[in-house]
Amino acid sequence: MATMHAALASSRIPANSRLPSKSSCYFPTQCLSKRLAFAELSGLRSAGCVTYAVNAKAARSTPSRLKPVAKLKVAINGFGRIGRNFLRCWHGRENSPLEVIVVNDSGGVKNVSEIMISPIYRASHLLKYDSMLGTFKADVKIVDNETISVDGKLVKVVSNRDPLKLPWAEMGIDIVIEGTGVFVDGPGAGKHIQAGAKKVIITAPAKGADIPTYVVGVNEGDYDHEVSNIVSEFYDCSNASCTTNCLAPFVKVMDEELGIVKGTMTTTHSYTGDQRLLDASHRDLRRARAAALNIVPTSTGAAKAVSLVLPQLKGKLNGIALRVPTPNVSVVDLVVNVEKKGITAEDVNAAFRKAAEGPLKGILAVCDVPLVSIDFRCSDVSSTIDSSLTMVMGDDMVKVVAWYDNEWGYSQRVVDLAHLVASKWPGTPAQGSGDPLEDFCKTNPSTEECKQRNMAAGTEFSPPFTVLEGSYSKDSVPGKQDEISENSDNLKQMTNGKPPRHLSVVRHFISSDAEVAASDLELDFGAAVMLQSDGRSGFCPVFRSGSCAEIGPKQYMEDEHICVDDLLEHLGATVDFPSPGAFYGVFDGHGGTDAASFIRKNILKFIVEESHFPLCTEKAVKNAFVKADHAFADDSSLDISSGTTALTALIFGRTMLIANAGDCRAVLGKRGKAIELSKDHKPNCSSERLRIEKLGGAVYDGYLNGQLSVARALGDWHMKGPKGSACPLSGEPELQETLLTEEDEFLIMGCDGLWDVMSSQGAVTMARKELMLHNDPERCARELVREALKRNTCDNLTVVVVCFSADPPPRIEIPQTRLKRSISAEGLNFLKGILDSNS
Repeated sequence: MATMHAALASSRIPANSRLPSKSSCYFPTQCLSKRLAFAELSGLRSAGCVTYAVNAKAARSTPSRLKPVAKLKVAINGFGRIGRNFLRCWHGRENSPLEVIVVNDSGGVKNVSEIMISPIYRASHLLKYDSMLGTFKADVKIVDNETISVDGKLVKVVSNRDPLKLPWAEMGIDIVIEGTGVFVDGPGAGKHIQAGAKKVIITAPAKGADIPTYVVGVNEGDYDHEVSNIVSEFYDCSNASCTTNCLAPFVKVMDEELGIVKGTMTTTHSYTGDQRLLDASHRDLRRARAAALNIVPTSTGAAKAVSLVLPQLKGKLNGIALRVPTPNVSVVDLVVNVEKKGITAEDVNAAFRKAAEGPLKGILAVCDVPLVSIDFRCSDVSSTIDSSLTMVMGDDMVKVVAWYDNEWGYSQRVVDLAHLVASKWPGTPAQGSGDPLEDFCKTNPSTEECKQRNMAAGTEFSPPFTVLEGSYSKDSVPGKQDEISENSDNLKQMTNGKPPRHLSVVRHFISSDAEVAASDLELDFGAAVMLQSDGRSGFCPVFRSGSCAEIGPKQYMEDEHICVDDLLEHLGATVDFPSPGAFYGVFDGHGGTDAASFIRKNILKFIVEESHFPLCTEKAVKNAFVKADHAFADDSSLDISSGTTALTALIFGRTMLIANAGDCRAVLGKRGKAIELSKDHKPNCSSERLRIEKLGGAVYDGYLNGQLSVARALGDWHMKGPKGSACPLSGEPELQETLLTEEDEFLIMGCDGLWDVMSSQGAVTMARKELMLHNDPERCARELVREALKRNTCDNLTVVVVCFSADPPPRIEIPQTRLKRSISAEGLNFLKGILDSNS
């Protein structure tokens, strides 16, 4: 993640070019324009447009922390709207790790006299003069019949419609920006690789599941150079569409804060080059009509494509596009039902502002000024929330409107993604903190934003956790460090300028075979509880649990679970153990009941009997999983081809250690907010898929070797090699440790039968409501199971609910006056101003 943020540093606007906090407008580029002389707007002063000359200044950043030996050579295939926007955006970045050296344009470049009379738009002319961006404030010259220069930078122009015939090999091209909109599938974009390029970035939605999609600000942390190359046979990746880049960032915020149930989107989109100026032939009869005279309804995959970067939203969003007679800037109108009840428009906008000033700074913006589309021209951000248009209907329907420059803003993200690819390029080191704002403040400490940051540094930038990357054996699998890096990203977010899952997360142990010194792991568990406590809280958890298991629609019940509220009494422990203690587990069996039953009966015994327990509990738990798996294989009375996922929670005092192998899930309820404490180990998960394929396995249609829908499980010995050998199906758990606080109310542990039909936030919201009514965890677990059955789950159901207090969760008071509002305060003030002016 640190490398990733270093790569993206140049995409984020420097702090000193952002609007002061007293302003009501939160989008950096637009705000910058308000402080510049109107004379710089080259005749567009009345429109309030930020032309490229102005925006170029905003796009410049602090010096890059990347110091590659040589810049990566970039080719642009297709010198149309996105191709030329990309070159301008790249040109505005100082110390970019990229060097654009060639473009492929069907128009070619000829001598000046031919340009003056030629009907074909020449690359140099259209780069210099642009109806949307204005005149390029760079010295664009034609050098010869094959070359133009941009401020002295030579760019060769070739002209060939067949990628296989392009000179990528002889020019040593590293990255191709595929901007034609034609070569968007594996075989098509793969022609650039065959021609000699090393990587292809598609500036459109990709066709085919073999090409990964990345949206900066949403899932760019998933990018890994080697993983991407393995997952995609053709070494390609997609930057999605401009509408998906607008929609995904604020949808991510809404899903995290509110929990999206379902929704629809309408993008009022500027007409594009695919439409007709006058009525003419087109495969789509609507787009065959004159673009400048009609509102043209058309299909869009932007809403569905959000699930490519936010998989939890698959099947929850859909939408259409309305092409309108404007040449640039579009607007998304999203209406969703949410799980969180009793919210207001102000609450929704507050969530956006928090994200815009935090992890999505430079990607998401919020504007409180009543503007129109032209005001958002050349906005650098992916989406700008129009706060006065945010609405809440009833208690669970939310409407959000967001503006985006479908050319310039999108092209900025293409540059960001290319910088990210460069930062992960083999042999490219990264330096600096990984936080653009932090590094900027090192050289600009006197700016207001940096002063405010430094004042809060003691709490906001000092994460109360340590990261231990656990060891299992010396026989490390090559490339395993890649998996460690990806899986560690969640905790490293905080030091990279993004918050972790929650401040209560104190340590995250990664299952890996990477070697670490024994001294890094030998930690007294009881002492750790005291050392990590802030010393100010007198909170002492009281453990109460309830469970419910139902066969559901299946023919056999294969799930098992265990609940031990008083571990000390259960073990007959003495003062040698920290107190109080508890242990819980959910085991989702498959292929029979033997594996789940065996692990339930024996896993706690293996943990307690492990030599590292309790001095190094994390290592004891990890080893216990593996030993239990081996013991199951040795029991000749059992069917060792049966298997089970395993999720356990071991608690001593305020410290809770979650261990997970498979797709069961542990979710912490923290004052009504869901905090996921485990990751679903699915074969399609990039880190799991990389591990599987490196060990000789394969993923077919989401199944490991075409047989199993999980990447980690105990048992299933017909799919494993000799004991102790590395194999695609792993029984090693991923561990995460959490320090419980007064705000942590309960823990939900459930098999995938629950999570297939219910989001984490939805489960926490329902459980909290039930506990407030009756304070009975068993009844709460039963209600969660009943709700999953109502939603037609297709699997067995097992749910364990653990409460950490004898009292029910307290009511979160919301002033009644706020509940009655269906429009934001900004909107009310704007309406009041209109009424006052008319009176």
